[in-house]
Amino acid sequence: MFDWATFEHVALFESATFQDDAGFQWSTFKEIALFESAAFQGPAVFTSATFQDGAGFKSATFQRDAWFGSSTFQNDAVFEAAAFERNAWLESATFERALRLGPLACAEQVRLSGAVFGGPVVRRPPGACRRGLLGMAHSLRDVTEFLRRAGMDDIAEEDVILSGMIDWRGGGPNLWPAPW
Repeated sequence: MFDWATFEHVALFESATFQDDAGFQWSTFKEIALFESAAFQGPAVFTSATFQDGAGFKSATFQRDAWFGSSTFQNDAVFEAAAFERNAWLESATFERALRLGPLACAEQVRLSGAVFGGPVVRRPPGACRRGLLGMAHSLRDVTEFLRRAGMDDIAEEDVILSGMIDWRGGGPNLWPAPW
């Protein structure tokens, strides 16, 4: 457990395995925090953590609930290709720069309600998780519905187009090229 810890330098937890609870709540990461390819077998608790120079959870596996509620990401937060097998809680988190999401559709439930976005949310095509592909957006309507399911109940298609929160790569809100 690293609750209330302050990491003055780069925090490298790449390819680490956390067999029990991974507690980092109220911790401060002054330089980049890298958890790429890490395996969280127990709950991952980052509630109220502060990431000053970015956070990398690329290809990380979360087998139990992942808690990031009320955390502050002052630089990019990268969750590309991360596998959430249970719930991903990002409620009331602050993302001052880009939030790069991976196949969050693999989660039982993703909560983004109350989150504050100061930069774009980057949409990447979801990949398959162990249980198979659970969803893929084929239209603006699909993206809007996924955001509603993630807790943004009042969002409309016009909000998605105008918000600037989504970085449309390989297309746009009205352009959906074939995936091949």
